[in-house]
Amino acid sequence: MFIVRALIEGLLVAVIFIALLGILSGIVYKKLKAKSSPTKEVMTKAVRQVVIDTDDLKEDQTSSLISREADDSYYTFLAKLEDLVDDPQIERVYLNVDRMDLSLAQIEEVRPLFEEMAKHKEVLAYGTTYDQQTYQMALLAPKIYMLDTNNASLWLRGYAYYDLYLKDFLAKFGLKMHVLSIGDYKLAGEAYHHNQMSPARRESLQALGHESLAYFIDLLKEKRGLDIEEALLAGDLVLANRQQALALGLVDGYLGYDDLDIHDSEHTVSFDTYECLSDKESHLGLKPLKKWTSRSADQDELALICLSGTIQSKPGQKTHISYENVKNKVDQIKKMDHVRGLVIRLDSPGGEALEAEKIYQLFKHLDLPTYVSMGDYCASGGYYIACAGERLFANRNSLTGSIGVVAMLPEFTGTIEKLDLHLESVSKGQGTDFLNPFEPLSDESKDRYVASMEAVYAEFKDRVSAARKIAADDLEPLAGGRVYLGQQAFHKGLVDEIGSLNDCVEALAKHLGLEDPDLVYIQEKVDSRDLLKQVGGPLTLNTVEDLLKAQLLEKNPIQFYEGVRRKI
Repeated sequence: MFIVRALIEGLLVAVIFIALLGILSGIVYKKLKAKSSPTKEVMTKAVRQVVIDTDDLKEDQTSSLISREADDSYYTFLAKLEDLVDDPQIERVYLNVDRMDLSLAQIEEVRPLFEEMAKHKEVLAYGTTYDQQTYQMALLAPKIYMLDTNNASLWLRGYAYYDLYLKDFLAKFGLKMHVLSIGDYKLAGEAYHHNQMSPARRESLQALGHESLAYFIDLLKEKRGLDIEEALLAGDLVLANRQQALALGLVDGYLGYDDLDIHDSEHTVSFDTYECLSDKESHLGLKPLKKWTSRSADQDELALICLSGTIQSKPGQKTHISYENVKNKVDQIKKMDHVRGLVIRLDSPGGEALEAEKIYQLFKHLDLPTYVSMGDYCASGGYYIACAGERLFANRNSLTGSIGVVAMLPEFTGTIEKLDLHLESVSKGQGTDFLNPFEPLSDESKDRYVASMEAVYAEFKDRVSAARKIAADDLEPLAGGRVYLGQQAFHKGLVDEIGSLNDCVEALAKHLGLEDPDLVYIQEKVDSRDLLKQVGGPLTLNTVEDLLKAQLLEKNPIQFYEGVRRKI
């Protein structure tokens, strides 16, 4: 048995080593290929057109030996876009919306830049399929075109939310899910212990859907002078072809791909290649972002920290927010001599309660004026962290609120019975069965857990009450798990202003009396050992066993601030 185990462990280590070697080889190959490729785009004085087709823009990045640059970050995109706005060399800008991938909040944030750009340049968008999100990207341009193909169509419609309710399905396998929540509208996990949607969830989803749809319809009225509400709700804009789109005024024409004047490599570059070759003064406020290690001497600075993903103590496969990675960034700020303020960019649907509290405390004990800019999501635990800021900025499409607590406790007693398994145990003292998924949840254990959750909920409301200066009695009707889009949250007093990241930065600079501060993007620094752990090594059989236990039973975060997500 020992020999077999050793062989498995050796094989796993070898696989990880080969994978890491392959990653490193791939990076080197791409760099060499980029340098040697004869068709590589080059930015020259002859360039007159730029095609924006950027996708996969990251707001939260790490810095390591393997990856030091932030060229694909949203903040680099914003800085380059500002350069493009009044670059006298560029005459025309194309938006390839089939390739672009901006979130709803990001679309809203870059709109002022494109409006300014259109005063000096020809800006047009083109694409094949337009749904609500891609059409909102197209509306960044005064002129919109569809490609001349039968594959081109509109896909504009009302809203719809779908959830599978699994109570009876899980019961077939003997699985029962206990979902405990504090707040009538805190409804994460509802699908596991109900067979139909609750009135509170239906009300909440309808409110969000109605507000999102109204925003889209109003935007079309503003940008195109069209009222499409009746046709949209009638389903007439689903799979409408290019001729219908033109007749309705939703596009300005359709043309073949070869008709697009973007194939002249001497005069056209992609946005990734573009760089401003002209001497000009920035006037829109968001300066190019750089690492603090290369800062100018004696220059006032504002630090920018981005927090994206679910709040959790243990790293996962996707971007996440944890006390450790936030502390990594805060420690870098403490080493900066000229930082005068902090902007936190938050894009999180929520997560673990304790981790949110620890991060909140970390920012509260940082002696810096702090403003918060919300991305697509700043809900539940994300909003908890935001309460560490002095002023909160949200986009109209930011989803926020969800002040409440929920816990999901699985019970496998029925599964054991169905499989004819027999559980034996040795224990001493009361409470040893607490949170044991293989024993029924007793009323005493449930009551104790609910009492603990009520204490956590009270602490959450205390944080909000202090930050927003809302009395406890006035806060409860706003809490209870209710979610809001930015405009509604502003009217409720949960945010201070409707504005972009740029607005947030400028407001903090003005508050501090800084005329020309550098904005410094703080990335998490990851050393080679941490990177190896992220890739998967050292990986042993025990590691695999621990991972399975963590995912299935022992280390799952039980009590958390509900992760709220939209479905469009």
